[in-house]
Amino acid sequence: MISREVCLSDNTQSSDKPQRLTLNSLQAVRGLAAILVVVDHSIFIWGINYNKPVNINLAVFLGELGVTMFFVISGFVMIYSHAKDFGDKSAIKRFFTRRFNRIIPLYWIMTVLYALYLTVQNRGPSLYQVVLSLLFIPYNAPGSVYGHPVLGQGWTLNYEIMFYIVFGFSLFHRRGVQLVFLVFSLWVIADLCGLLGDRNPFSFWGKPIVLFFLAGVAVGLGRHWAKFQIDFGGALTIAVAFIALAVLTAIWAGPETYVAALASGFSAISTVAICAWAKESDNTNAVRKFAKIIGDITYSTYLTHTLVIAQVTKVIFHIAPESSTTLVVLIATPICILVGLIVYRLIERPLLRTLN
Repeated sequence: MISREVCLSDNTQSSDKPQRLTLNSLQAVRGLAAILVVVDHSIFIWGINYNKPVNINLAVFLGELGVTMFFVISGFVMIYSHAKDFGDKSAIKRFFTRRFNRIIPLYWIMTVLYALYLTVQNRGPSLYQVVLSLLFIPYNAPGSVYGHPVLGQGWTLNYEIMFYIVFGFSLFHRRGVQLVFLVFSLWVIADLCGLLGDRNPFSFWGKPIVLFFLAGVAVGLGRHWAKFQIDFGGALTIAVAFIALAVLTAIWAGPETYVAALASGFSAISTVAICAWAKESDNTNAVRKFAKIIGDITYSTYLTHTLVIAQVTKVIFHIAPESSTTLVVLIATPICILVGLIVYRLIERPLLRTLN
């Protein structure tokens, strides 16, 4: 089975004991995925809110690439952390407790804060929308994409939570991994065949994007025999090359083409695999420490960045309305990361320590 002697530094490790080695390259890739999403929303908000000529399709491509990387990483982390728990019925409670502590409290806090922010602007959601958002249940909101909750980026968590539910209950059987693959494969096939209808939660959860969770599980299963002797720098270099290849393909073929979609999927899986199978490393090196921090603050950055971007772009437009999209991205991205760090240090990490 898969070794659990190292950690991902996001409280997903299987032991509460201090651990010295980390998959730092994967931590860095987690941060890169968040940055891709930040860049997407920076371009999108600048273009839509202030009527600027931006490439919306390319921005969406970058965001979707980041999200698919997140999903692959999530699948990997689950099997990496819980491979030895299959067949242990007592592990189910531990699994859901850890997932609850890791994901839900901070998301609830940010959802309520964002709902209040919208209310002050006379765009407040209904109580119905807030409740369904807090319960991770997709719903149809007028003028919005189906499945998008009050905190827009939470649509990915609607998928994450369903994956956790299926994965968590599969721990009851020693062959639970096969059950996870079977459930989601049949679910996607049923949706593609039109058996689940349209614009309802079951159809939403059956979209092909959930297969990236399974890809991550496969990466985790392969780690015990496919470890590479690539170090942190080598793995990260290859990962960045894969990401660049996907972006260049989207620019060349068009971000909405099947070629770009294939390049995105290939890049997401390959990037995570390279970094997940690389050598573990300690955190004594400054660059590796930075990679660990970027990985640690990813969730806080992800949940807060749209609100931050909205305020940053407002200030930029007031001061320099003719600013280029590139400048907006270069200003907004580090600010989003800084806010993510602050929220992680002041809210997320203390909250996790208390709950755990």
